[in-house]
Amino acid sequence: MKAGTTSMHHYLAQHPDIYMSPRKEPRYSGFVPDLDTGSAADGRFFTRDLDEYLGNFAGATVERIVGESSHVYLHSSEAARLIHEFAPDARILIMLRDPVKSIHSRHQQQVWMGRDDITDFAAAIAAEEDRRAGRRLPPEAPYTRGLQYREACTMTPQVRRYLDVFGRERVYFVLLEDLATKRLEAYRGVLEFLGVDPDFVPPVMDVINPNTEARVVGLQRTRQRLMPVEMVVRRLVPRRLFGVLKAPLKAVWDANLRQAPRPPMSAELETELTDYFAPDVASLRRLIGRDLAAAWPRFRDAPP
Repeated sequence: MKAGTTSMHHYLAQHPDIYMSPRKEPRYSGFVPDLDTGSAADGRFFTRDLDEYLGNFAGATVERIVGESSHVYLHSSEAARLIHEFAPDARILIMLRDPVKSIHSRHQQQVWMGRDDITDFAAAIAAEEDRRAGRRLPPEAPYTRGLQYREACTMTPQVRRYLDVFGRERVYFVLLEDLATKRLEAYRGVLEFLGVDPDFVPPVMDVINPNTEARVVGLQRTRQRLMPVEMVVRRLVPRRLFGVLKAPLKAVWDANLRQAPRPPMSAELETELTDYFAPDVASLRRLIGRDLAAAWPRFRDAPP
């Protein structure tokens, strides 16, 4: 989450040989049964019907590559195995980010989407033990393991599952920091991994999904509650009519959002989280065979 997946999804979708699902995160529950608890709230978050999931790719025609982008597949303990059973020749693109920045961004995203009602970052981190025991959970929160922020941002075990199942030749890594500073180079590396023309340059390579906040949090939560209705209507009416029907609501939703810098965390908490993630970053560095210190300088002194 918040590692550049939305931007990469849109860049890939512009390539003539690649079809990316119009819905950026289908989140098929058949791949993540350990995350879908079966609750009504989860049903608004995950796609539970296989035919509905496959419908995301119905528009594909002559493209050689068909894909989608769901960040929960990395967090799930079962997704790597189940995706391999479903599509053993799949290619896996994993996007990573400095975990201290990632965990901070993840919390703000959960608040923005109405999935966490503890708006203070330090308080949300402190509440993890209670939440693991089923206490202090927000009402109607889907995917409650997503509120275990440190677990979600500990990358080595998540990455290892895909390398073990798919093999190193079918898993590719992109760092958000590379996408930010060497965008076209990072994009071309993905195209080479996918076996399509690496010289194609997308007409639009803007940053997609920058850090935002809701002007009125309650209105943003209403938007999240209405998403299942939107999905049903999308399936029942022609695409052009759906766009006409959605336009007034979209104007309201967009007006409620504004780009804003993330509230800073305290120096003490930043140091605590750096120390917490340092062993994981050292393990990840060995696992993927890449020196991460240049991209994540806070970990430059982490043990080799």
